[in-house]
Amino acid sequence: MGNKNSAAQAQETQQSDDENSPSSNKSGVFLAQNFQEELVQSFQSKAIQSQFELFQAKMISSHNETISQDDQRRHTLHRELTKWRDHNAQVQSSLDERMDAARAKFSDAEVGLRYDLGKMEETITNKVPKFGNTANACIDSRAELTRCYNGVNDIRKCDGFVEAYERCAKQTVMSS
Repeated sequence: MGNKNSAAQAQETQQSDDENSPSSNKSGVFLAQNFQEELVQSFQSKAIQSQFELFQAKMISSHNETISQDDQRRHTLHRELTKWRDHNAQVQSSLDERMDAARAKFSDAEVGLRYDLGKMEETITNKVPKFGNTANACIDSRAELTRCYNGVNDIRKCDGFVEAYERCAKQTVMSS
């Protein structure tokens, strides 16, 4: 029917279909090679796409978890820092109170000591003990010590006179 060209094309199509078919003697549905390649490529593309989407979902989930964990850590650190600051403020307050108490005790002791020293000084100046005849006490020892100091360049040579004068002064005080 028709022309020679269409019959030749039909024969070529038939031969190429026969080559693409698994067996030329069996009956069934056979797909063209181009269509098979397109289906395989589409399937691979869909598989890759779904794997990429899974990977992307895992990455986003992991990223969100990391952000959530960071927020939790940040919140925990902030809470601990606030707790530490409160504790530090309490400790500082306690130390300040102790320092104030110590300063108050020191001031009280200082005032008491000044008062007692004033009273003692007043007592000493008003009530000097009378040791008998203090004007003539140890006059000889004193004269010898004065001569020694005037006559020597090295005062260590007068140590014996100093000891004699001290003994005399002690004896005079004790006997009065």
